[in-house]
Amino acid sequence: MRYQLADRSQYVDSRGKTPYHDGTFIYGISDISIEQIGPNRYLATGIMWTPYAYTDEEPEQNGVATPVYTYELKQEFSVELGERGWYEITDITRASVQPLQKFMVETYIKNSNTAQSQ
Repeated sequence: MRYQLADRSQYVDSRGKTPYHDGTFIYGISDISIEQIGPNRYLATGIMWTPYAYTDEEPEQNGVATPVYTYELKQEFSVELGERGWYEITDITRASVQPLQKFMVETYIKNSNTAQSQ
């Protein structure tokens, strides 16, 4: 699985947690699965990646490494066949968010191939 960085010019391989450019963030949703839990009712589950703690608004960058927080998201929704012949979401619940992990990813200064924490 690969995750796109905010500057769109580089990618981070999640297996190696490669150092990335100082000032960029890892964010997005991965590992999405959908399970049918009733007639026309489904449960979507995924992992949210964010540079922020879910309750905090300031990034915790220190110039050497940037935090990455992961959360499990769960959300129920219903679908029904609409008038035009395709399925539409007709009901959706507020997402449940549970913390999973926080880790620090090394950063490097642009135009340098050396990680700052080395």
